[in-house]
Amino acid sequence: SLPKDKDVKDKIFIFGGHTSPQARLNDTWFLSTTNLGWKRAEGEEAAHVHNQESLTGAPPPRANAAAAIVDNKIYIYGGHGGLNYSRVAFQDMYSFDLDTHHWEKIEA
Repeated sequence: SLPKDKDVKDKIFIFGGHTSPQARLNDTWFLSTTNLGWKRAEGEEAAHVHNQESLTGAPPPRANAAAAIVDNKIYIYGGHGGLNYSRVAFQDMYSFDLDTHHWEKIEA
């Protein structure tokens, strides 16, 4: 199963990035440091279309965002990218709950 609660200590969380300047990503992955196996976050589709809105409520596609973990949630702030081929410098914040695997936009 995917990382939850106590299992998170041996996982690396990966969100977004890009495969080229035109192909931006907003999928969520975990890398197990014990077996080097990759798994998508629960609820994410197997085939992901680049530069599109997430079906799971994840932030828009981006790279170079900051991240921190607090109380079993990972917070993502900023970065650059955008839907389709827009060029946005983000100043938004989202949280990813490691227990439920749900994204939430943090409103100021």
